[in-house]
Amino acid sequence: WAEIASHLKAFNAQRSYHCNEDLDNLLVFAGLFSAILTAFNIETYKQLQPDPNAVTVLLLAQIAKQMNSSLAGNDIIGAFQPSSIPDSTSTRINALWFASLLFSLITAALCILVKQWLRQFAVVTASVQDSKEYCYRHWGLASYHVYHIADVLPMMLQVSLALFLVGFVYFAWSLNHTVAITATTIVALWFAIYLFTIVISIKDAVCP
Repeated sequence: WAEIASHLKAFNAQRSYHCNEDLDNLLVFAGLFSAILTAFNIETYKQLQPDPNAVTVLLLAQIAKQMNSSLAGNDIIGAFQPSSIPDSTSTRINALWFASLLFSLITAALCILVKQWLRQFAVVTASVQDSKEYCYRHWGLASYHVYHIADVLPMMLQVSLALFLVGFVYFAWSLNHTVAITATTIVALWFAIYLFTIVISIKDAVCP
């Protein structure tokens, strides 16, 4: 048991150190990314609400109708009737960006949770002298897949980034044709490089 515990201690010390470093980097990126996403969401969520200017025009048209009681007043009201249903592009953009923000925040929360688990494991096992008890503690860490959860967190953040980029392409197309072509080209290039790295890492065993 002593030899097994010795190997496990060396393994957990090295794995916990690298895992904590990765989680710290993820927390920094998730924090900055969430701040940027929030700035975009603050501007775009307004597109899901009725235009206050259109409501003002409708009220003025109703006043004009009451004053004139003419057919032209009815035409004005029909022409300026505000729609409570946002256009499909605005809905897609907000859905993608809010989903991206949620993925980023959930990833940050899970990073904090995993760091707490690892710190608690280090504190508890620091005073453990019995080899069997240490192996039991290690089995608890492994049975709850703490290290596997930590490995999944970067993928969640990449999903968040992908959702943001897709929404950004939709947003660019709603602004300007030239800007949209530039943004789409850059995003497509990034997706191509990312997929290439995944494929090459699967096919080539020596690929990092």
